[in-house]
Amino acid sequence: MTTTSASRSPSLVRPDGQPVRVLVVDDEPNLADLLTMALRYEGWEIRTAHDGLSAVRLAREFRPDAVVLDVMLPDLNGLDVLRRLRGQQAGNSSSSEIASWVQSHFRTVSVGGITLYDLTQPAS
Repeated sequence: MTTTSASRSPSLVRPDGQPVRVLVVDDEPNLADLLTMALRYEGWEIRTAHDGLSAVRLAREFRPDAVVLDVMLPDLNGLDVLRRLRGQQAGNSSSSEIASWVQSHFRTVSVGGITLYDLTQPAS
């Protein structure tokens, strides 16, 4: 990967060459901002939601390739959000490639047929 002072080329892109789309969902604004900044540095397109219902609405229009999702949200349980998002996911061709990349970088846990990627949040 080549890095220039003006911009950074994404290390992972969608099959059409566009940046990966990531939805960050966390009710703690500082943590959401930190994650958003780090992912944008990778060259990815990021949207942020601070509760479950907003995440589901935003995902419908943004169609993310990956979601960084807090499990404890103020309105919906994160697993409920994930189930709703999976129902909307049909037709997203790049998700399997991105899942492979994520699996190589994070520890995975399967719960009820859903694979979760463990990104431990620092204590508040």
